[in-house]
Amino acid sequence: MSDRYYGEVYFPEWAVKYVLGLKDGSGLELSPDSKTYCFEEDEARDGVPWVCDVFDKLGIPYDCASAEYYEYRGETKYLRFRKGGKLDELVVTDGDELVEARDILNMISEGKSLSDVKAWCQKTLDQIAPLTPPLEQISEADYLAWVKEKAWVFQKSVQELREGRREAVGDPYVLPDSGLDVGTVTIDGLSGLLVTRPVVMGRAVTGEMLDQAESRFRSDECRFFRMGSSYGPVGAFVPFRVDKKSIANLTITATDWLEVMTGNRKEAV
Repeated sequence: MSDRYYGEVYFPEWAVKYVLGLKDGSGLELSPDSKTYCFEEDEARDGVPWVCDVFDKLGIPYDCASAEYYEYRGETKYLRFRKGGKLDELVVTDGDELVEARDILNMISEGKSLSDVKAWCQKTLDQIAPLTPPLEQISEADYLAWVKEKAWVFQKSVQELREGRREAVGDPYVLPDSGLDVGTVTIDGLSGLLVTRPVVMGRAVTGEMLDQAESRFRSDECRFFRMGSSYGPVGAFVPFRVDKKSIANLTITATDWLEVMTGNRKEAV
């Protein structure tokens, strides 16, 4: 049996510019208030339109609904960005909003009061309530402010997509291979030292880990990114224009952080 069936996704109107060719294709419809788009796909893998993968990588908010299909119950996934460069997602399966009468009867038989039953029902429903704010209230300025909390390479990827200088998102944490090698390099107009470390087998260096590393060294303008591909080594760039700190000491500190992050050294207890 095929695992492809109908799915639709709603997202803010401004987000369409971040996905090349989406506006020129079929299945896209603008809402009457011109604030959100709906994209439909009849043969979406697992009922999830392909564009959701792009939004997941970029942190663009959306509401995605899949149809019920044989043994697959319909689902709605909500994605929202949060403070600190975080993402929040919630998946609600169709029917979860229904409270089983048996559960209520059991509570009554246990001597629970009406207020207890009401509170339990409300808590159950609150756990599956759609994430806020609504899509139409999320502006591109809100999104770009959130992007500024992310690692430099992520910001660079988003900016290039927004300006049409990049065709596909790929991995927003990858610095494309441009012939850089360890040692003294120039990145984005800044001169400094580049240190790289391979990722130990079985170790996953997530985007959130790169965000955290860069946040730790933000005042020193250090940058952390994947080199060449999602499976390549991780690099740390230490610029020469650093005030009040020895470039040698800062490089050692950033390298220590890099080695722990990639699994090449255990974190000190």
